[in-house]
Amino acid sequence: MEKLKVTKIDAASSQIDTAIKLWFSGQDPISAHTLACSAYQIVHDINRQVNWEDLLYDSLVIKDEYRKQWINTIKGPYNFFKHADKDMSESIDFDPAATEAYIMFTCKGLGLLGAKSSDDRSIFLTYTTLTKPDRLSEKGLAERAKYAEKLLKQAMEISKAEFYIAYALTLKQTRDATVNE
Repeated sequence: MEKLKVTKIDAASSQIDTAIKLWFSGQDPISAHTLACSAYQIVHDINRQVNWEDLLYDSLVIKDEYRKQWINTIKGPYNFFKHADKDMSESIDFDPAATEAYIMFTCKGLGLLGAKSSDDRSIFLTYTTLTKPDRLSEKGLAERAKYAEKLLKQAMEISKAEFYIAYALTLKQTRDATVNE
């Protein structure tokens, strides 16, 4: 196998896209979480050097005197999954719901850093916008509305035959998924 030339953004993009696939499938929540956290850490580190935008660890809603405690709390499961130097016989109660926040903020951070979006990230963001709009701020909803407008424009630019095929496939898959539930 050939060597790959990989940037940090490439690595984060690959990790988050795989985490999203695992998250959607419901398979292996520990790997999904670990990949999402690893991707976020890369994005966080680069963002801190380049933009310093408000992301998960640097959230402006957390007071500075509580920031270290905040970070240790949300990084707890991630650190547990990747280290065994202090707690090799311990166990934790892991809540996979935290993975969604890491995915969300990694997607946001990659966008801030100018990374091209992927289908996986677009699907995740669209899904969470449609299923949990109450979790988004007005700014977040406005950003997602802009994205929806872009999708609508793209849909209007394809031929009616391409539109028919894409939409028919979507309807079939939706029906199949509903039947299998």
